Amino acid sequence: MKKLLIAAGAVVFLAGLAFGALKIIGIDVFEEKDAAESSQETPAEGTDTKNLKQNVKSSFVEMEPIVVPLFYGGKVTGNIQLKIQLQVDSILQKQKVMRLLPKISDVFLRDLYDYLPRYLRSNDRINPLDIKQRLMHRLNTSVEEGLVSDITVKTLSTGDENRKNSK
Repeated sequence: MKKLLIAAGAVVFLAGLAFGALKIIGIDVFEEKDAAESSQETPAEGTDTKNLKQNVKSSFVEMEPIVVPLFYGGKVTGNIQLKIQLQVDSILQKQKVMRLLPKISDVFLRDLYDYLPRYLRSNDRINPLDIKQRLMHRLNTSVEEGLVSDITVKTLSTGDENRKNSK
């Protein structure tokens, strides 16, 4: 009887460990599917899909500003602040982006924290088009392909003069 209880406890412990590991890596086993994902509805006969797409207006999801510190010689020499807007084509996509916004912000911050200092070593100014293309690629590979139709990037640099003078 004692061995049976220990074996049952070990099974429960291992199951909890497995679910915890899946949750940490971002797979939610108990997550309910969205209505759009669970049922693949087709338009009713007689409705024109072009009209459906034309009636849907694209909307923007405003992200919190992302601040990336710039280091030179072991000191912070400035900050780059990026204001990012994500353009989506439907209400369902906007809801999904709003739900995934913390993950999207984390993906962008991690990538820009590594990429911007290297980019500024070879370029004097930030080209928002380069940043836009990189963020779009990151978004499509790490979150979902085609979720966002366009990204708008506005940059504001502060305190970057020390880096240029100390070279």
